[in-house]
Amino acid sequence: MKESKLGTFLELIQVTELLVHKVRNPLSDDVDARESQIAEMEKLLKERELLIANLDHDVKDQVSIERKQQLMQLSQEMELGLERNRDQIKRNINQMKQKKKLNRKYDNPYTAPTQEGIFFDKRE
Repeated sequence: MKESKLGTFLELIQVTELLVHKVRNPLSDDVDARESQIAEMEKLLKERELLIANLDHDVKDQVSIERKQQLMQLSQEMELGLERNRDQIKRNINQMKQKKKLNRKYDNPYTAPTQEGIFFDKRE
């Protein structure tokens, strides 16, 4: 039983390594490719979450310090990559908002107030 739980820990390391590999690569500019990349990352994150939930405290004590450090380092690298991807998605969303705003101005230029034809009375 403990052997299978130890195998769970090793599987957790493997899944985390896969996630790190996925987040190291920047997200694609193609929308469909990006969606598939995000879906793969979400699948791996869910699998990782299940593996963490299945770990026992007894197994955590049996695992060598090197393996624990390896997992911690991989987890930190994974978190940094996920934050980097989140920031890239935020930037893309902001760029799309700016493009929409700019396109609306070109679609209907008469909606914005203009200075033309306004009379300013200089007398007091």
